[in-house]
Amino acid sequence: MKLGLSSYAYRWSIGFPGHENPCSMSLVEFLEQAIHFGFDGVQICDNLPIYDLPVSKCKAIKNKLLEQEMFIETGGRGLELSYIKKLFQTSYYLGAELVRVVAEIEDRRDENAVRRKLDHIIQSLKTALPLAKDMGLKIAIENHATLNSSDILYIVQTVDDESLGVCIDTMNSILQAEHPTETARTLAFHALTVHLKDFTIAKLPGHFQIEGVALGDGIVDFPQIISLLRKAGKYPTFHVELYLNHAGHMENLKDWEDECVQRSFDYVRNRLHY
Repeated sequence: MKLGLSSYAYRWSIGFPGHENPCSMSLVEFLEQAIHFGFDGVQICDNLPIYDLPVSKCKAIKNKLLEQEMFIETGGRGLELSYIKKLFQTSYYLGAELVRVVAEIEDRRDENAVRRKLDHIIQSLKTALPLAKDMGLKIAIENHATLNSSDILYIVQTVDDESLGVCIDTMNSILQAEHPTETARTLAFHALTVHLKDFTIAKLPGHFQIEGVALGDGIVDFPQIISLLRKAGKYPTFHVELYLNHAGHMENLKDWEDECVQRSFDYVRNRLHY
């Protein structure tokens, strides 16, 4: 198993739109953390914007990771052409071979509007794929909060290109009332990379609450998910990615996220023998 660290494992220390951190962890600091814990690689996502990094800095990062024998993947949000071009160029200079992308559907109440949005995503991917191929990149589209596995399968099968696959996230589709193993079963054949995220569900008065936790502390059946991938003949990269409730941890935020990353790393290495 090639195990990487997603920059979203440090969701709060790095920050993201709407939840900016004035003392945000830098890209270099994130890479140092991945090296410190012993990960095989990293996935630098949109919470650490890289699309406008100077070429010289990209090459320095690439060389640093090569020295550590670590791989790198990148990630972006949105498929607007000028943005994707910059993201691909930076990914190429960083030495990445895979770019994870996120697209959203703003409103699922209108079935016709959903299909139009899916078709727009498909057309955007068809436009982006030749650019990716020219730079030796594959694209992995993620099942995100508003895209379930059926949506992703429809997109990938319609585009029908070997350079397009899936980033399976083991938590996101629960927001579409879809079990993680069902997500994996539907998308396993197209998996290029996987976000390992764990969570619990608590029954509260009048509603249920989903809360992210360190890997192994929740309800996700990771052995079954990995088994489904293996049965499909797929050996994707895996990334520790956390969705933690930061309440009560603001004073020691970085130390707390470090602890959760360490526990998650140990869980994968010691309990998931693949």
